[in-house]
Amino acid sequence: MNHTDNFQGIFNNSLRLLGLEIAETCAELFFYGIYVHFFLSAIRNLSRRVIPLRRPLLVSIWIMFLFGTTHNFLQLSNVITQFRLAERVALLQIDPNDLAVALRLASLIDTLETAKYVVFSINNLFTDIFLLYRCYLIWNRRFGVIILPGVLITSVCVTGTLAVSSDLNNTSPSSQFEPTFILATVTNITITVLTAGRIWWMTREASRLNSGSRSNIFHKRYTRATRIILESGALYCIGEIILVATAESNAPTPGFIQNITIAISMQAVNIIPTLALVLGTREDPQAIEVARPRFTAPRKAVTIRPVSN
Repeated sequence: MNHTDNFQGIFNNSLRLLGLEIAETCAELFFYGIYVHFFLSAIRNLSRRVIPLRRPLLVSIWIMFLFGTTHNFLQLSNVITQFRLAERVALLQIDPNDLAVALRLASLIDTLETAKYVVFSINNLFTDIFLLYRCYLIWNRRFGVIILPGVLITSVCVTGTLAVSSDLNNTSPSSQFEPTFILATVTNITITVLTAGRIWWMTREASRLNSGSRSNIFHKRYTRATRIILESGALYCIGEIILVATAESNAPTPGFIQNITIAISMQAVNIIPTLALVLGTREDPQAIEVARPRFTAPRKAVTIRPVSN
């Protein structure tokens, strides 16, 4: 009777984990589809417009796309393996020889989970460096400005590496990554404030030095850039705050929310900078119409003289 109860408990646990993985996979596939749309839009905008640093931007978004696609592939592999494990657990009561296969599948799931978080950590590091370099350029390549966010990015990398290297079977991954999520939130806020604050100051200087329609053009462009940076940074911070909040609870329902939020964060780390790039490179017809100079060729007086024979 105890053996049957233990088996039933193991089987129910495997089904619960399978359900969580299916929910996480569906959420990640949904947001991966959104990311692919923004990625293609960014490629189209960069291909049609001649802007500074176009080639590095193209390389960067291709690298982020590679990371996002790799993580999506690992998630799909994980849920398929989880399904096979649940199937083997169901057959254990009929054929105990399936225990070795079940153990191998469980080991493979641990490997896939570790690979997912390794890819996510590297992807997050690359995105942070990408945003830090943007801040560095906006501050006219002042190295002193990026020292603090650089230290924060290093701290995120270190804590993420320690979380990945720890035993994933003892605690939930979200609780292990809680210090990393907190540091990532602080890092994002710091970079966002530095970047948006610099653009806001440039807006004031441009308005002070220029007047008339030229001042309005600068004000519109800088205000739009500030809004894009603040909105994208706020979206990322909201996701990280939800992760930290759900990681502190061990109830079954927050566990489901954790998996969904983690899936969203895995793709949001690429969606947010790509969306900011799409909005930043999108042509504004009104701004272009205002900014485009109009040249009128001067009319020369034409004198008609009779032709002498």
